[in-house]
Amino acid sequence: MEFGVSVPHGKPGQHTDYGMIREAALECERLGFDSIYLSDHVVPRPNTPYPERDEYDLDVPYLECWTLLSALAAETNSVKLGTFTLCNSFRQPPSLLAKMAATLDHISGGRLIFGIGAGYNELEYNMYGVPYPKPSVRLRQLGEALHVIKKMWTEDRPTFTGRYYSISEAICNPKPVQKPHPPILIGGRGRRITLKLVAEHADAWNWPPAVPCTPEVYKEYCEILERNCDALGTDPERIVRSLGDICHISRDEGELRREVARFKPDELAMDDYMFHLIGIPEECIEKLNVYRDLGISELVLQFPSLGTGDLEGIRLFAESVIPAFKGN
Repeated sequence: MEFGVSVPHGKPGQHTDYGMIREAALECERLGFDSIYLSDHVVPRPNTPYPERDEYDLDVPYLECWTLLSALAAETNSVKLGTFTLCNSFRQPPSLLAKMAATLDHISGGRLIFGIGAGYNELEYNMYGVPYPKPSVRLRQLGEALHVIKKMWTEDRPTFTGRYYSISEAICNPKPVQKPHPPILIGGRGRRITLKLVAEHADAWNWPPAVPCTPEVYKEYCEILERNCDALGTDPERIVRSLGDICHISRDEGELRREVARFKPDELAMDDYMFHLIGIPEECIEKLNVYRDLGISELVLQFPSLGTGDLEGIRLFAESVIPAFKGN
């Protein structure tokens, strides 16, 4: 398994200072995590499952994903750099996004993981004057965007005419360092359209952290993905199965309970929150073995305490959990 960290860059009560973000990223690299990811929002999302507008603290600073990732690309040396996930609607047109991504792949020496999704947060759309079509339209736009982006990365003078986007003998020079292109990660659980896009375009599929990943439900989704791959004549085994999750880890169970109580959304009962990766190291290893048996080969973790500048959680995980999965 590979392990990534979703590095926080602005939430209520958590750090937004670039120096602290840089320190967290460099520590993840030093500890041997395979990747770091940044989320793509323009305002910090409250620590609640389904926030209303009045639950947002809009005065909290929140650093922009793409600019911040570019800075970290220059600061780091070996860790892969991912977006978790870019909102297609915010990054228009996709031809320009392809050019930006190719540039970042060069800055990082070929370490970009291109995570992208259809977007979902209507509040952000409205605040920034971005049209907010219905979900099926946003997903179709994402599909066209991926066609454009892949053409820009792999063809010399690509042309594409779609319902939403078009290019005419567009030039993207230099091409990305990674060949044929940076790995494309699509996040989401849409049965009808999202999993078709994964089968057609993605190198990795991410199960989002807000949804319990039970063996029964996950196997059902994998079967849908495999049917879509069969329909397209593609190999489902080429798609990395990625899981996003929240992690609380400690050797002290009392400290663990206090940390969970501090960061658990108030709207969730404790039992509803405990499906996340929570426990002493041995308990975390036991749960990760279940994920591995499901075919999940990448875990992208959010450590809530990391946002306060506390590095102990990622250190303990790296020292006591990751070695159990190296080479597996």
